[in-house]
Amino acid sequence: MPVSLSDFVYRFDYQSYDISRAALGITKDNQGPAGYVTAATFLKNTYPATAYSVISHPSRDLRWPVAAIRTFNNATPTVCFGMAGIPGSQKEPFRGGYDSYFNKRGQSVDYRRQANMKVTNTARTYGGADLYTAKVGGVWDALLGEGRHFWIFADSDFHNPVEEFWPGQYNQDHTWVSVFTTQGIVDGLRAGKSFPAMGGLINELDFTAASGGPAAEMGGTLAVASGSSVAITIRFKSPATNYHGVTPVVNHVDLIAGNVTGMIDPSDHAFKTNKTNPSTHLVQRFGSADWTVDGSGFNVITTTVNNVTSDMYFRLRGTNLGVGVKNQTSVNGNPLIDTKMGKNTAAKAWADLWFYSNPIFVDVP
Repeated sequence: MPVSLSDFVYRFDYQSYDISRAALGITKDNQGPAGYVTAATFLKNTYPATAYSVISHPSRDLRWPVAAIRTFNNATPTVCFGMAGIPGSQKEPFRGGYDSYFNKRGQSVDYRRQANMKVTNTARTYGGADLYTAKVGGVWDALLGEGRHFWIFADSDFHNPVEEFWPGQYNQDHTWVSVFTTQGIVDGLRAGKSFPAMGGLINELDFTAASGGPAAEMGGTLAVASGSSVAITIRFKSPATNYHGVTPVVNHVDLIAGNVTGMIDPSDHAFKTNKTNPSTHLVQRFGSADWTVDGSGFNVITTTVNNVTSDMYFRLRGTNLGVGVKNQTSVNGNPLIDTKMGKNTAAKAWADLWFYSNPIFVDVP
């Protein structure tokens, strides 16, 4: 039966210390991954079409080990179907709010409410993205390599205009919907038909894969015969000006791929330990000389991947930065840890922009 938001928070919010409703038979289950699964299962059973739960700051403080994400997604794949791969708080001194403070007992605490805390260098952002997203062949790729429909999103995480950009000012999710309603948006998110972008780097993206028949879109699956060729089409636009008042320019777009080898059983030790997908690699990098502009103003990239013989996925990454930019990108074009740039500022964030696509899966029967 439907419940109030107040009752849901009472039961499942880990920062809720209220015990006043015990006499009403409302029990609390708000500690650790088991509590998260109980909360998500409640949402799945009570609000199956409308509810969803996106993991925020997945690698911050290392609070979300990969086993917890797998457990969460296994229990409620239609509710827990993604994470904030690009966190909010992009204007904070530690970009994304990824600063970790611990008290004398070694417990992670909210630094805004504590004084004289010790900062520790745990997981950080890389080009503004969470480590789980930014590392090619890392945690997100490990999850996709199991064939999980587990998507990434951006959030604004707005608390105040001093430490964060206004909602939608810097981080944006672009989602394709069949019906422009609240439910239509949730359905689009659940289907993986969205892409996150920073600072208005791009505001339109069509990413498809085809093999002689109908094309598959982001979040979709393309079935092909072994040995087939897969045609990849990428169409993107940037706005005339972003909310910083400048025209963003994409330096290059990366096509990334990895193999899909199947779900890991919870009884397998790898369920807890496997945080990588060694098969993930850069297929091709495209600069402005590699795309054309169509009549609608889209930059268009086409390429073909030949002799596909096993299940795999494709995803995209793009940036306004070049390859080998000091303290920002490696010689391979990967984002470097943001602390190399020193204390973060709004100006630094606006100068370091990225977008990511959600994947297209290719199924070889």
